Amino acid sequence: MSDSPLPEPTAELPEPAELLALPEAKVFKQDRRSRVWSVEDGSGRRWAIKRFEHSPLRQRLVAKVGQHPAQREVKWHAKLIAAELPVVPIFAAGHDASGRQWLITPWRGDDLAEWIQDGRLADDPALRHDVTRQLGAIAGRIMQMRVFNRDFKARNFVVDEQGKVWLIDAGGCRGGKGTPLLAFALRMLTLLNRTARGAAKESGRADALPSRTDRQRFFRTMTAAWPSLPDGMQHLPRSQEFD
Repeated sequence: MSDSPLPEPTAELPEPAELLALPEAKVFKQDRRSRVWSVEDGSGRRWAIKRFEHSPLRQRLVAKVGQHPAQREVKWHAKLIAAELPVVPIFAAGHDASGRQWLITPWRGDDLAEWIQDGRLADDPALRHDVTRQLGAIAGRIMQMRVFNRDFKARNFVVDEQGKVWLIDAGGCRGGKGTPLLAFALRMLTLLNRTARGAAKESGRADALPSRTDRQRFFRTMTAAWPSLPDGMQHLPRSQEFD
């Protein structure tokens, strides 16, 4: 993965090997597909590490032809960042001795589902409104680019200490060229709504559920991200399709 657009470690940034050797601060995900955890370096900076856990032999074979999920994730993070979307950059990528691929990203904050579950959004209406608008803007921009994100869910957005929303795990993105917008937009928005509602139900608070006003605010911001026709209607130009 040496051809990936990743930054080089500097005197101010740690070597990836140093981060991989650090003790786990918190494990966010562990299943047959991947493991995600955070570490803290000697300067107090936090990092998120994702390691793919399926068959190392299969990972090596798929990586040789450039089709490993980690390679797709690096590619799509770079594409979306180039399009000026708020995507957490990938700091380093590689593989261990057995062939398991890994990715390292800087820590930006807790994911959106956690913010919903612990009531932080419900307790701060201004922040809730701002986060909703940011989500709508991200959705609108991705759709304008004709990109289908099959993992457009609450766990794949993080909110930093300043209240800025960032997209993570863009490996689920695919070019939507030739696919009707409605075919993938509904799937993306349904998944985001379902996972946000699921997080709200886990909180046990009725005011954590997405409200009608939340949905209206989201859709207004989403459509405002699209270009306008002379008569004021929004449209999605096919000239911006991604393969």
